[in-house]
Amino acid sequence: MTWILLELPEPEALQGPEAPMLGWLRLRPNGTPLEHGRDTPEAVRQRIVRGDRVLALVPGERAPLYRVDLPPGSARARRQALPYALEDRLSEDLKALHFVAEFGRGPQVTAAVVAHRDLDQWRDWLEEHGLGPLPLVPDISLLRGWAPAATALVLSGSRRALVLEPDSEPLALPPELLDWWLQTHAPAAPAGDTAPGDGEDHASPPPVRVEGNVPERLAGSGRLQPARGEPTLPGNWDGSVTSLLNACCGADAGHARQLARALRKARSLNLAARGSEPGAAPGALLQTLKRPAALAAALGLVWLATLWFEVHQLEQELQRVDQGIEDVFERALPGTRMVDPVAQFRAVLERGSDAGPGTAAASPLGERLAATATTFDNGQVTIRSLRGDASRLEIELETDSIRRLEDLREALREAAGQPTRITQAETGDDRVRGRIILEENGR
Repeated sequence: MTWILLELPEPEALQGPEAPMLGWLRLRPNGTPLEHGRDTPEAVRQRIVRGDRVLALVPGERAPLYRVDLPPGSARARRQALPYALEDRLSEDLKALHFVAEFGRGPQVTAAVVAHRDLDQWRDWLEEHGLGPLPLVPDISLLRGWAPAATALVLSGSRRALVLEPDSEPLALPPELLDWWLQTHAPAAPAGDTAPGDGEDHASPPPVRVEGNVPERLAGSGRLQPARGEPTLPGNWDGSVTSLLNACCGADAGHARQLARALRKARSLNLAARGSEPGAAPGALLQTLKRPAALAAALGLVWLATLWFEVHQLEQELQRVDQGIEDVFERALPGTRMVDPVAQFRAVLERGSDAGPGTAAASPLGERLAATATTFDNGQVTIRSLRGDASRLEIELETDSIRRLEDLREALREAAGQPTRITQAETGDDRVRGRIILEENGR
């Protein structure tokens, strides 16, 4: 079983009419190189045999590595928190990025970040040329642990530079950013300052040593440590990681062992695997919704209180109206049982209008009702309507039997002192509906 490393170019190089050449490196399990070269995708595909473990290396400039501290918690909670822990160090929107991380036992994790658009282009290109799906890992992740103990090492090639700093993750820079990085990390020492390495403590960055192409502006300035020739860079090196690994691991068993360890851990930073996508963690979501939920609850309580107050006012108003109707009815028809006040008042008004101005105030209908009211006060009779004038009173009512209807007629005759007759009687389910007429002189 051997390892095969395929070095993918920048996503823009995949869009040309011709497929780009791929750098590749075959390794033994212990990290020692076997073969190295550059071929077309078709030729590379033919080199892969059953049992080979293949990794696709993507440029570290497009998939940088970060170290970040995460609070303790479940793996799911830490994955959800990862994008937000890196938010201040990223220039793109979190939703446009894909995050994978190597979680250890401590709070510090190493994360790789790549844009979704770049990841999709690499995947589609590999599938198109019959090389996928493959694990995609940042090429600089195979150089972890290569940095000297107290010196920042810059491996400068014609196409890119690789920066290896103590206690930091490897960094890949294009040539136009290397000069800026050197200005920041290898500033000119002020006059009178003690040179690094004289035994005194300094807060300045560690000394910088450049292997390969040294910018002319910094060459001989005293701001860089002299080159030592380690690691051994291939001639005319352009920044290719497979070329660097082939040269260094073939000449140094220590680098080969470091590479073997990196290969075993490479899948933890597999960009093709499911990563940590930005989304609200449960605690963050609850915290976000806490204030709107409290405001909504307060508004709901205010609305319920207002509704209850309006209902209470309407009930009180209804009670006042009912009481007012009863008072008016009592004053207009004293001693009369109120059944249907509208119909009763209409009958009185119609009778008063027919009788003329001189008799309206006397209300003969009211006198008759007052005289006969006690006859109906037994709970067995329901008055349906009352009609009448100065000489005639017609009562439509319901009772429980024909016998009681006849008793009512006789009681009305005695109470009113007028002839009384039953003009209609109908039986229903369990009630008798009848009409009794009181007339003067029996007419």
